[in-house]
Amino acid sequence: MDYFLSTRHAEPPGAERLYSEKLVAFESLPSYYYAPREPSGFNLRAAAGARAGERIYACPQTLYKMHPDLDDALAALLGRDLEARIVLIASRHASWNEKLRRRFERAAGAEARRIVFIPQMPMSDYLALLRDADALLDTFHFGGGCSSYESFGMSAPVVTLPGERMRSRITAGLYRRMGQSRWIARDAADFVRLAQEMAHGDAAGRRQWNEEIAEGASRFLEDEGVVREYEDFVEAALEGKLARDA
Repeated sequence: MDYFLSTRHAEPPGAERLYSEKLVAFESLPSYYYAPREPSGFNLRAAAGARAGERIYACPQTLYKMHPDLDDALAALLGRDLEARIVLIASRHASWNEKLRRRFERAAGAEARRIVFIPQMPMSDYLALLRDADALLDTFHFGGGCSSYESFGMSAPVVTLPGERMRSRITAGLYRRMGQSRWIARDAADFVRLAQEMAHGDAAGRRQWNEEIAEGASRFLEDEGVVREYEDFVEAALEGKLARDA
């Protein structure tokens, strides 16, 4: 493979050293992503078994992304917010759910009972989950991609902690493309603080956040600019190859 196509918004400084291919960092985001369709009437609180007054922190990622470093952050969040209920989407592999459950119990003790797994669901229900959670959490070291596009398409912010490599920086890259940084954490402690701030937001504050995300997402959802960048790249790469082969 000769090239790796990415975006400058999600790559760390000096990212070229991380690739054996030639890194091509687009100005736009390297996916033409359609705006999500309408969510359903899915009742997230009922699905999560949440009591009145409990706040739902959803981390709607594939479970293989759950790095042990996240366990301690979730445990800290449960310790800081006694009305927190953390929602994950269960795997079809029951053993994955059980192994994670044991990890959470080691990290959070008895409070791990407030981490709940709900069954996988149709896309329209998933979009309703993104819309209705009190706070959305990214995973550490291997973060959201499609899920972050979909969250922002629902005008819902996501708390993220970017790492050293692009696979953990996509959500932050989307924020940077928006010109926003409010929900980008500096470290794990800041991640917990921002998650709690998001979940405790009042109605006026949440409306403002939603409006800011909706306006920002309009810059990259169904963006024709990325199509033009792909066309320019392919044309330049072919011309270079033809010149080398001549």
